[in-house]
Amino acid sequence: MPNKAKSLQAPTPADTVLTAHSGENEFIELYERHYRPGMGPVPLFALSDYPETANIFEGEYYLWRYHKTCSIGIRDFKVLKNFSISSNLQNVLSLEFILSGGVDVELCGHEILNTGMPRAYLTSHQKKGQQTRIYRAGDHIKSVGLWIPPELLREEFGLELAQTSAAIQDIVNLDTQSTATLPLSGKLLAILEDVVNNPFKGMRAEKYLEGKIMELLCHFCELLCAPQEQVEVDNSLPRHKAQAMKAVLQILKSNIAHPPDPEDLARQVGMSRSTMTNTFKASFGLTLGNYLLQRRMELSHELLRGGKLSVMEVAITVGYEDQSAFGRAYKKFFGHAPREDQPGAGH
Repeated sequence: MPNKAKSLQAPTPADTVLTAHSGENEFIELYERHYRPGMGPVPLFALSDYPETANIFEGEYYLWRYHKTCSIGIRDFKVLKNFSISSNLQNVLSLEFILSGGVDVELCGHEILNTGMPRAYLTSHQKKGQQTRIYRAGDHIKSVGLWIPPELLREEFGLELAQTSAAIQDIVNLDTQSTATLPLSGKLLAILEDVVNNPFKGMRAEKYLEGKIMELLCHFCELLCAPQEQVEVDNSLPRHKAQAMKAVLQILKSNIAHPPDPEDLARQVGMSRSTMTNTFKASFGLTLGNYLLQRRMELSHELLRGGKLSVMEVAITVGYEDQSAFGRAYKKFFGHAPREDQPGAGH
């Protein structure tokens, strides 16, 4: 059975700075109000609109617009005070690439705790979607975030949803409000570092970002179609560790309902338990338990949509002996009950 994650805890009121905004629209207005042709990305912390940021952050947070439809935040800063930001988003995908550091996030009611590892989040926001980020003093955040219309991935970058999992299809089509956590390949990490460390200013910075964002989204679409393969063929691990991680993924895939315990799993791939778990987390940005939970939920989602199995049969297939426990886990992950994903449910 999956372990229950600890609850997302906001900073205590005594040292919290709460900054609330209306989401993408406010950032679009902010960007357009300050942007001048050829100036490059807009430095958020330097704007008079947010004088309080001088006491909260130390570093850079840039805003930029790609393709006139995609809002982008480029972050490289240290957090000086605990604070949280809540955003209301709708009819859009949020795409978050974490290079280092990170925050605790609540996306559509789904709590995602900071692992400190490189990773990507793809989240769908239907009507009244909400996103809350919890920043903690001392953290150094390096990340790139995009608010992107689904049609940009489908029409401009040729994302073929039939090649992706059922869970990814529903996210990109905005058929559900949920989040997928994805590993970052070496190519994606290199592109993201280039985005954060843009060597140019003004118009050349814009041209540079335009090319890098196009490259980023091309590789991201490849990742959506085959996340495991992208990481397996493109990572910086020594050969024996890369092969061990590939074996771990195959063992978990073949034993999704009854996976071996970590000690046995490590023994099967020729590693100590600590080396295996640390290497896995560094490679995929998730603990073994969280990775297994996500795979179970994605498989459940696909089986339910197929309509051949009952909710109880699906629960047993993915390793739950109790339908109620499965239902609670599924609702926490996807935001709705399993039965709503069965054919004819009207979801």
